[in-house]
Amino acid sequence: MKRGRVTDPPLPRGAALPCLCAPALLIGSLLGAAALLDVRGRLTRGWEDATTTFALPYRVPLAGVNAELTQYTPDALDRHLALMADAGLTWVRQFFPWPEIEPARGAFDWAQWDRIVEAVDAHGLKLVAVLDDSPGWSHAPDGARADLPYLPPADAADFAAFARAFAARYGARVDVYQIWDEPNLKAHWGERPSQPAGYVNLLCAAYDAIHAADAEATVLAAALAPTTETGPDNLSDTLYLRAMYGHGAAGCFDGAAGKPYGFDDGPYDRRVSESLLNFSRLILLREIMVEHGDGEKPVWGSHFGWNALPDGWAGPPSIWGAVSAEAQASYTAGAYARARDEWPWLGGLILHHWQPDAPTDDPQWGFAVVGPDGGPGALLDTFPPPEPDAMPGRYPARNPYVAYTGVWSFSEFGGDMGTAGDSAFTFNFAAPSVALELRRYVYNAYFYVTVDGAPARALPKDTEGRAYIVLNSPDDSHTTDLVVVAAGLDPAPHVMHAVGGGGMGWAVGARRVPRRRAARPRLL
Repeated sequence: MKRGRVTDPPLPRGAALPCLCAPALLIGSLLGAAALLDVRGRLTRGWEDATTTFALPYRVPLAGVNAELTQYTPDALDRHLALMADAGLTWVRQFFPWPEIEPARGAFDWAQWDRIVEAVDAHGLKLVAVLDDSPGWSHAPDGARADLPYLPPADAADFAAFARAFAARYGARVDVYQIWDEPNLKAHWGERPSQPAGYVNLLCAAYDAIHAADAEATVLAAALAPTTETGPDNLSDTLYLRAMYGHGAAGCFDGAAGKPYGFDDGPYDRRVSESLLNFSRLILLREIMVEHGDGEKPVWGSHFGWNALPDGWAGPPSIWGAVSAEAQASYTAGAYARARDEWPWLGGLILHHWQPDAPTDDPQWGFAVVGPDGGPGALLDTFPPPEPDAMPGRYPARNPYVAYTGVWSFSEFGGDMGTAGDSAFTFNFAAPSVALELRRYVYNAYFYVTVDGAPARALPKDTEGRAYIVLNSPDDSHTTDLVVVAAGLDPAPHVMHAVGGGGMGWAVGARRVPRRRAARPRLL
């Protein structure tokens, strides 16, 4: 039976948790406060405020979809990519199987993949290129096992050479690479028990090879399948990620990835547990990364969604749970809204699937945006449109929501204003507060800052009532500080304007917009 579980709704904005303070009810108030703290912890787990921590990645667009673009003729490919672009998607996650590209050592067949990469780029979309599987020639000659699918190569250097050739060919058009898929499952590790050490060896070899060919690449670790199993064949995504860190993987990926399918529960099911599979499970991967000092790396949702098979379905049942088509559309839109408002550490959130290249009785069709007949369904309207203002998160000095005037120079350290006194910028954001990440040193320089035309609330004022930030370090040493510019604003669109004076080094490192603040929750 298809169903949609009623779970905690999105948190409204603008109020706070109730305060229990009546002296005559001291014991009851303490117990009530403990209960409320427990509820608050459950409701806000995974939320992070970008104005209070350096340990966040830069924000990227959320919306993406898994696709199998090899199934289309050139005309059909153009038509489907145009539909994706019109729907507001940014990311197209596509597998690039090593056996099909390099069927014999050193003999590459790029023709089909050139067509796909060029077409995606022409439509203004961005690929997440999944490098996966291995050709038979790369396997150890161990008899019948040599032709098993997804068997890792005998020598990781062979995979690294393929990855480097791929990045050298497509680095100008591909920004994000992902190394393998679901290595925590026996079925995707050559029918061998999951082996984190072996995967880390493969990942590190590919990471170095890709960055040697494409220095600006983002290399994601494999998307880990959601499972609670503890081995030996299949290993839970959380245990596997911890094991990866234990085997030295920290320096071998620029982001991790999970698959936060919702199963039977909606996106606002806020339960977080190692024993539970739901959309909130992605928070566990984030917490493990923070524990290991990787808070500045993103977690990507490489597959997510809810399965809604049609009435009268005669094929095999869904292994991903089942919801109604109406709940599927509502949950998908809600997932993007929650990710936007609450998870500034998230990379792309990639829906499964655009149009499966599978038999019509395969339950993967319950995820499809486009049906077997080529007609799009209701999911096409669930992707969020491009954000007109910065959503909660951390942003580099150069981003789509900032405009500079006057003299500026930019480097990996941020923005450096000139000495002519005409350097200024505006930043459009939609949140209750905003901060600047500033690099300070022995600079005789400052910013005058307004928000919506008024002096920034959280900054000191000079004798003329102007809000200002002094860029000189208090002890004349190099420091990087988070300076809250305004707080307590309505969670609506705002404009920050800063005008510089004096001269400085690389002062503007990043801009930060915090999560929308939690309000009075519905206590269940």
